[in-house]
Formats: sequence, C-alpha cells, structure tokens
Amino acid sequence: SSFQKDRVRNAKKDVYAVFLSKHQNVGSTSGTNTPSASKKSTAATPFSFLSEVNFVSRFSLLLFGGDIVVRDNCLVVDGWLKFKVTVRETDDSNGETKKKKKGGGGSSEAYAILIRELRKELDIVMLEYIVSNGIEKERRVVLDGRCKRVIDVVKHLLA
Repeated sequence: SSFQKDRVRNAKKDVYAVFLSKHQNVGSTSGTNTPSASKKSTAATPFSFLSEVNFVSRFSLLLFGGDIVVRDNCLVVDGWLKFKVTVRETDDSNGETKKKKKGGGGSSEAYAILIRELRKELDIVMLEYIVSNGIEKERRVVLDGRCKRVIDVVKHLLA
C-alpha cells in the first residue's frame, strides 16, 4: 500500500524492516477474452506481501533480537544477520583525530564481545527486575542501582 511505501521511503538509512507476517498471493490471470490474453500463460506468478512491518535500528536488533554469536569482528544474530564491528577514529580533547592502530581486528573483536556481553547483562537485569516485584526493599534498592547502570550504558550506546 502507499502507506507502507511512504514508511520505507521516509525510513532512516540505518534501519531494518522487521515483519511479523508474510502472505503469498498466487494471483490470477486476466479476465478478458481477447486473443492476446489467451496466448499468455495461464499460470500466474505468485506475489509475496509483507504486513505488520516495523522499522528498527541495528542496536535494537542486537540488544533485543535473537541469539548473538561473535565471529571474528562480526556479530551474527539468529545465525544469519551479520553486523560488522569496526573501531572508529576518535577525537581527543584537543580536537585532533587519533589514528587507528594497525592490526585493529583484535580490538574490533573485543568490541563485538563487549556488545554481546552487554546483551547478556541486559537480559539478566530485565529478567531479575521483572521477577523481583515482591522482594524486600533493601535488595530492591541494590537491584534498581544495577538496572540503572546497565540501562545508562544502553542509553549511551543508542544516543
């Protein structure tokens, strides 16, 4: 529909479309009885339609998607969606750009491992927070502090 076409056109560059359902329509042949229509093949080409599409960022997929595996300097979600992790050049306090060290593949892999571990910690914290609804106040304060620290890291990553 034009609504979906507008959503795709207006989506940011770094966005992935996630669909919840997929429909396949076999199609139909032309209903006219013209000679040119009778020459056409009677087998219609199937068309696939996506509905219930949401657009999400790569970090949403990494933090809330499926299982994550680290392969070299890449994160692979659910065994097929691959995200390459690279180390960007950073600015120091003087406004000068620091150069990357040669052979930075190891540090890229370290960042990939850090993202995977953040995901594990986020899963644990969310589960503990949901389950801890009836715990005593002192333990809840400790858990709230831990949750806040993990969520602050996620906010910083998404900012």
